[in-house]
Amino acid sequence: MGRLLSSPLKYGTYCGLCVYPMWGETFVRRASSLTAERVKTAPEFKPTMDWANRLKAASRLGSAVYAMLAPSRRKHKLYRTLTGQAMRLLRDGKTEGETVVELMLSIQLKKKKRTAPPAAQQKTAPAIHRTRRPARPGNTWQKTIQRIGRTRSLHRPYPLLPGCASTGHVPAVISYAPG
Repeated sequence: MGRLLSSPLKYGTYCGLCVYPMWGETFVRRASSLTAERVKTAPEFKPTMDWANRLKAASRLGSAVYAMLAPSRRKHKLYRTLTGQAMRLLRDGKTEGETVVELMLSIQLKKKKRTAPPAAQQKTAPAIHRTRRPARPGNTWQKTIQRIGRTRSLHRPYPLLPGCASTGHVPAVISYAPG
């Protein structure tokens, strides 16, 4: 792929070269030998076309089930999920009728449960404030963590050297100061 210094009048394929914009610059490369007709008819692309036909059927089935939903439940993400489930079911050998039934059942299972609105505003119970459990007498690491106000324990900086955490002393082996 090469860069063109000036922009062409229009992008596309001319004389076996493909001119296209990318990252704000204009590039040129040799045109592909593949055509839509070759991909659709050549025997080496048969598996690709099988998957494309399966996706076409799955999309049609997913769209039909999606259209049955109430407008408040329609989200594009749900449509994509339905199409993916239909693809999986068709791949497993289910018929189109079985696939539609399975999709409708999966939608009904995901339906949100409605709850009746409360008749009157109820007062909530006051929040319970939990206090920290006091440290055991010999656990200096836990005392240090409680003193600095952490709720979760940090990793020990030098796990093999237990005496360093409480004093803050960096061992001479690890120290950067000339010694």
